[in-house]
Amino acid sequence: MSHIQLPAGTTVNLENVPLHQFYHLSLHPATPFITIAVYTLAVYLLNARRSKGPSRIEAKRQSLLPDGGLGDEKARIQRRESGPWMTTIVVLHNLALAIFSYWCATNYTAAFAQTVREEGLRCAYCDTNHTIWNNMFKFNYLFYLSKYYELFDTFIILAKGKFGGDAAFAATPKRFDCNYCQRRTNC
Repeated sequence: MSHIQLPAGTTVNLENVPLHQFYHLSLHPATPFITIAVYTLAVYLLNARRSKGPSRIEAKRQSLLPDGGLGDEKARIQRRESGPWMTTIVVLHNLALAIFSYWCATNYTAAFAQTVREEGLRCAYCDTNHTIWNNMFKFNYLFYLSKYYELFDTFIILAKGKFGGDAAFAATPKRFDCNYCQRRTNC
């Protein structure tokens, strides 16, 4: 794999950035495409396994299942399948994402505000001397890596016995492409 250089003007020591060992792999041109292909195939196969019969919504529409679309016994069984352990996993997963997002947002805001105070609004937006890039490099990189972690959202949905929706499924490749391009071009 070729060595990817940090953008010109970067004074960040990559060794001081958490998960720095994935930096070159994460920015390799094949990484987002391989990730998208594996993700797409996995979701397609897992959704295909679940869609042998009519969907819950279609069954309700056709009045095949009484009581909210599931029927009494079937609803009880499905609730047992995604019991307290699944609820705990989902809550912890979402809590971790919320804490991480808050941490990134407060650090982004602080770095931007500091640059505005010290160098003015024009320098904060144009970043001609790479102050913001250097101050936010770690958070930007970790935010990019978090997109890979967020793939588990779909697998949590599938593990709960629900159908992986088209909206989340279609947005995933776009998120990877946008984040990858932003990381590669230093925009």
